Amino acid sequence: MFCTHCGKQIREGARFCPSCGRALNTTTTAAPSPSAVTRPKSKRSIPAILLGLLLLVFAVSQMALGMIGATATAVVTDYERRIHIGPGQDEGNTRDPTRYEVFYRFTAADGREYTGSVTKSFPYGIKAAPDGALQTLAVRYLPMMPHINAPDGEANLLPGLSLLGLAALLFALGVKGGISIGHKKRR
Repeated sequence: MFCTHCGKQIREGARFCPSCGRALNTTTTAAPSPSAVTRPKSKRSIPAILLGLLLLVFAVSQMALGMIGATATAVVTDYERRIHIGPGQDEGNTRDPTRYEVFYRFTAADGREYTGSVTKSFPYGIKAAPDGALQTLAVRYLPMMPHINAPDGEANLLPGLSLLGLAALLFALGVKGGISIGHKKRR
């Protein structure tokens, strides 16, 4: 006996096809003609499409930050040491004592204050400002969304372009149904 939907051979008396899962017409016993067999359409992968769109938004925001971002002078509000474990000279792990997260605050063109942070290495350590003066940092931000900001010079076009390509690939594969994220195929 053969399934009338997918053409796979099934056992006699089966009510559902184990291959495609559809209910069977139990009176069919002959193999269907090749023109009668319909292949199931590939399903779109919604998680892959959403991940592609999220990467697209992030990539575009990072590229826009580097190209059309406004600049401001931020005041450094705090430093916090970040332990980074990486390979050492003896191929063992060593702690990087020069890595800090720098927190800053700046005023955007709309007069409101925004905050940000960046993690980076300071090979010579963090030096205190002379006479209690505030330490400053140049930042770039998007005027329409100032919460998207980064230290000036940190926004790079190449990672944004790479993420843009990855987003397009994920979106295309998700629409085509060539990738499955978050769900398993049934057997």
